[in-house]
Amino acid sequence: MRAYPEGLGTLVRSLFPGASLERVEPLAPDAAPGGEDEKALGYGRPLKVTVRDAAGAVRTLVFRTQAANEFGHDRRADRFEGAVLAWDLFGRIPDHVRAIDVGAVGDDGRLVSLRGTGEPYLVTEWAEGALYADDLRRIARERRATALDLVRPHVRHCRRTVAISGRGANRPEVVRLSALARTNRTSCGRRISREPIG
Repeated sequence: MRAYPEGLGTLVRSLFPGASLERVEPLAPDAAPGGEDEKALGYGRPLKVTVRDAAGAVRTLVFRTQAANEFGHDRRADRFEGAVLAWDLFGRIPDHVRAIDVGAVGDDGRLVSLRGTGEPYLVTEWAEGALYADDLRRIARERRATALDLVRPHVRHCRRTVAISGRGANRPEVVRLSALARTNRTSCGRRISREPIG
């Protein structure tokens, strides 16, 4: 099995036309002083990438991913935020390494670059009806849900979110749902009286 993403060679050639991938070496995780190796696992396995460009010059790069875990990287959005923030800021920090590219690993192993892009976008399906955010604001303001609210899907979602919030089970599905619960706790769990909706 290959020790680096399949699309790394293609990415290198897109960054440096005519370049070739010379060597890929795994780097040890960045362990904090004092033996806190467990936290170091949160940063994935960086790779030292040696590239020979079209002129024969050697360049050395670091390819980084982040592991999904409880150290602030449990949601993919958190991992994207860290990568895009590094892309936006590294070039502004004096004497700091420069970010060469930022992107995502595709389902097929391709490395999809986000360089040259601006603001993110999202395309969703269309659903007829009113925004549920209006209902949540009303429920929060009135501190109670009506009978109609109780049959709406978003309230059922909130009930599930409240039910799983804070459970310490380590089953993967509970861990994923707990991350969602932390995201939705303010709109679903804290402001709504449990008596009317529970």
